[in-house]
Amino acid sequence: MLYAALMLGRATGVEVDGANVTFVDYAGPATLSVEATDKYELTISIDPQTEQKALTLQVELPIAGPNTWPIIDVEVLDSRGHAVSVRRGGIEWHKLLITVPPKRSTFLVHAVKPARDRSTHP
Repeated sequence: MLYAALMLGRATGVEVDGANVTFVDYAGPATLSVEATDKYELTISIDPQTEQKALTLQVELPIAGPNTWPIIDVEVLDSRGHAVSVRRGGIEWHKLLITVPPKRSTFLVHAVKPARDRSTHP
């Protein structure tokens, strides 16, 4: 699995397995790390350092090339497994905007299998 960590000030973000993760319009002390924990799955850890305001995180999933994510549902979960609210820019399903609190946080971004693949019935 690939792992990347980057302290973001003026930097543009982190790329792991073709996915780009960045803070939106931010140049403060907060840091993030991203790990590809499985195929079509990213774990994102946020350390706000001394940041006091909520941050917006953009996750852009690859839609072309060898690491293309499938065009199926993508969900974001917090460290307790609860769904996190995600905004998208129009029909661009692969661009996720996540508002994160100014506290240490971990998020799981992953592709959800279609219902027919999750069912235990034939």
